Amino acid sequence: MLDNILRRMRGTSTKQLVIASAFVVALAGAVSLGLATKQKTQAATVRECTTNSINYKNINGGCGSATISEYIADLRDNNPSDLQTISKNFTNEFHLAPSEYNDFLAHAKMGMAYEDGRVVVDGQTVLTHSWSIGRHSKPYSTAMNISGAGTFHRSWSRDVFAVNSIPVMVYFAKDGTVQYVAMNPCGNPMGGEKVTSTATCKALNSAPDKSNPNKYTFTTTANFGGNAQLSRVVYTFSDTGETVTKNSLTAPVEHTFKKSGTVTVKVYAKVPGGHEILATTVVDCSKQIKYVPPIAACVSLVATALDDQKRKFRFTVTAKTDKYSKLVSADFTLDSKTTTTGVTDKDNKGNIYKDYAFTDEVKHTVVATVNFTTLEGAKSVKCQASVTPSKLPKCEVPGKEHLPPDSPECAYCEVPGHEDLPKDSPLCKEETPPEKPPVTELPKTGTGSVIGLFAGTSAIGAAAHAVITRRRKS
Repeated sequence: MLDNILRRMRGTSTKQLVIASAFVVALAGAVSLGLATKQKTQAATVRECTTNSINYKNINGGCGSATISEYIADLRDNNPSDLQTISKNFTNEFHLAPSEYNDFLAHAKMGMAYEDGRVVVDGQTVLTHSWSIGRHSKPYSTAMNISGAGTFHRSWSRDVFAVNSIPVMVYFAKDGTVQYVAMNPCGNPMGGEKVTSTATCKALNSAPDKSNPNKYTFTTTANFGGNAQLSRVVYTFSDTGETVTKNSLTAPVEHTFKKSGTVTVKVYAKVPGGHEILATTVVDCSKQIKYVPPIAACVSLVATALDDQKRKFRFTVTAKTDKYSKLVSADFTLDSKTTTTGVTDKDNKGNIYKDYAFTDEVKHTVVATVNFTTLEGAKSVKCQASVTPSKLPKCEVPGKEHLPPDSPECAYCEVPGHEDLPKDSPLCKEETPPEKPPVTELPKTGTGSVIGLFAGTSAIGAAAHAVITRRRKS
């Protein structure tokens, strides 16, 4: 190739050589001017070691910095000696203090600065209308003073970039906005219009459950701006202290309240730099929920006599429930001694009852433990009633009080003077009068009757005398 070039040069006239030389010189000048004007050097994408660079010293790997750790090493060495002051006092909006070096090292992100003024990190535009400073004045730059460091020269990215994009190191504030940017090849810091990330909780949405007045389903409405993206949604329930975390605004969260309380939702958003911000909230992101207690009550326990003597009673439970609760059974306890469980007998009104019969005349107390099922589980409620049976009718005859009044032995003595004694009392027996001879009919008083009576009597007497006389003789 060299021989060909030499042969062509030998065949070239002097005029042609002069013209060619002039063209080369002009081209070189134009290129040099372009490089001076646009900084068109390979350092734009690798290391730029001209004194226009803020970090032009060849230390820790070379001028500029290939990595975030190399840049922090250069800053700590502070060579050139204004390196720390420039980064610390760059502007009110863009700065990096020595106290933040460790955090920069841990959290700064690599990104790309583009000729159109954008700075992009992880696919997100974090800065627009970008500009940077250099140590040398350019036709397109403006002077800028940095406190404690002197005057530098500010240029728009569209004017200073020789290539489409340049790698940069970006440090973010806690709210996800850019705090500091430095170009890797030269260490020149950048400014621009920050892209602000925002998150706002707009509403806490609640839907009551149709089958349970204390059960709700919650979702959230929120808006995000800038580079903010939903990170998590946290619901807090004051009645139980429970928290539930979701990663979706529309993911339903169910909660059954045990008492009146507040549900509060907090929305968190991811922002550039690996940070998370809490969304601003409005009153709709918190709700007061009033607890509705289940209705499962024993209204009364009523004792009703079943007989005229009021010795048999029916104890009937009157209960009240809501539409979510159900009466199951009742346990009856008599005088705190005897309990009958699981009674389900019901009258024609659907009320549970139990019958008791008494043979004494003392007060009796029945406690009914009424059992329900509710939305909150099993529930039991007590109510009670007392009765005193009436006195049994009894015999009023002294000594016969143990007998019913209609007993044959329940009778008083009828003997005069002993009317206050029982009928079967020994003193109640009447004295028997002496037995009287039979009454003989008197003879008739006529004359013939008298004569006949006399004759008869005489005959009887004569016969009796004869018998007695014979007995003596013999």
